[in-house]
Amino acid sequence: KVVSCDILLAAKDGELWDQKLWKAVEGICTKMPNIPKHGKGTLQQEPLRLMVDAWISKGFEENYANLYENGWLEEAFVNFIGPAPSGTKWAKINEQLIRSVHLFSSRPVVVVHFGMATPSEWDPSQYPRLVVLHAAPFPPEFFRRFDLNKYRSFLVARVKTGIQLDSDQFVAPGVDELFQLAKREGSETYPLPILPVHFMRNE
Repeated sequence: KVVSCDILLAAKDGELWDQKLWKAVEGICTKMPNIPKHGKGTLQQEPLRLMVDAWISKGFEENYANLYENGWLEEAFVNFIGPAPSGTKWAKINEQLIRSVHLFSSRPVVVVHFGMATPSEWDPSQYPRLVVLHAAPFPPEFFRRFDLNKYRSFLVARVKTGIQLDSDQFVAPGVDELFQLAKREGSETYPLPILPVHFMRNE
């Protein structure tokens, strides 16, 4: 594992980014005082803690070591995706996203995969700026929209200035200029994302 409640707790007194990340996950990782009684559809504490776990997909250890420093990336794209067996539509679509980043950007791309096995199309040697992290899906007992994994991917990717990409998106020349704009709007002292507004949607 490279991310878990215990790992983030141990780092919470470190640099400001670690402090802010712990603040974001503290309510997930610990029992907070003065919280109203939860409803019957609420995840219990232990499965909730597991929602912060992430580990490096087999074969991507070298890419992770080359790109991450002290558990963090300075700038990167972040993508999340569900099960995508090799040869299937979404494995191939996601490869084109990864390919576009390698063609038109100098930044890494972190794919947080909520499936069992990494597709062979996502080759760590062919795509040296790709890191695939695995994370567990939501427990099946209570329905949760898959879109909520987008926010989980932000937490476990540990990227200081990140741009989130859905799997059916690709980047184009000049995309790296967006990192400076994102850094100007959000920083370690204002660690909040720029989010689109989906009118009358619950995302």
